[in-house]
Amino acid sequence: MYDVLVKFEEGSAEYNTVMERIMSGQNYQQNAIDKIKGIVYKRMPAEWYRYRDAEDKRLVANKKPYFFIYIYPHRKRSYMRFTDKADINCLMNFGAVVDDLDMVTEEQKHFMEYYHARLPVSTSDSIMNKICWKVEREFKGYKFKGSCEFDSAILKSDKVYDQSRYIAIKKLYESYMKVIQKRWLQSKTKKSSSDNLMYREVFVDDFKAQAYKLCNDANELCNIVVDICYKDNASKQFAWDICGDIMIENLLKVNNYTVSYPVLDIDGDIKFGSNRFKMIKKDVKNEDSFR
Repeated sequence: MYDVLVKFEEGSAEYNTVMERIMSGQNYQQNAIDKIKGIVYKRMPAEWYRYRDAEDKRLVANKKPYFFIYIYPHRKRSYMRFTDKADINCLMNFGAVVDDLDMVTEEQKHFMEYYHARLPVSTSDSIMNKICWKVEREFKGYKFKGSCEFDSAILKSDKVYDQSRYIAIKKLYESYMKVIQKRWLQSKTKKSSSDNLMYREVFVDDFKAQAYKLCNDANELCNIVVDICYKDNASKQFAWDICGDIMIENLLKVNNYTVSYPVLDIDGDIKFGSNRFKMIKKDVKNEDSFR
């Protein structure tokens, strides 16, 4: 909905309406969790996210923002297929691709209106979209060559685990992957629902609870899931779902709880865009947000 919000001037009736929906959406998300638990709940109004049900179609939030194409491969595929076909159509009718279209004639303007209406993702000027486009511009033309082997040992501690626990967690991992694959197949045949995200949260919590029943030592469990997931082409998501916090803790330990990050500095030695930055280090050992 934040993608819809940026279309309106702050303080306008439309802006306030969308902001109210954003705040109310948190309650609807909690209700979706209750539904998965078997509790009856009230769904989010369809007019908020479905064109055919909306009185003011400008307020409809029916698309994921553009930057999601780098999170979900299927969204990038649908976006690329649509834009490729649109460019071919545009070339045939107007002699230019979409990005180079002048939009002088009414026919050209109508084409672009249809293009934006049917685009699979939202290209509004939201903060995350702007960041995404800036990163795209900076890395345009760059290609990674060679390979980089990741040392998964930095995600682990020196805790030794029992082989029987490894086997038990490996079976849980296989069960996790079967559920993920089944869910993916269902998403290919059914429309996305507003409670998909909530379903995943409950799903992750359930598998995390099962994992800790099989191995109640966090460091031992972390070492097991890293060894299971960080080899060959195995999915890494299981490891981050089950022991993401422990892996972060291990990474901090390796670096003596010191993190480095850039800050704005007019005299900095790093230039990005029109700004300069410098790297600073911070000790986060006693900060709860990093633990």
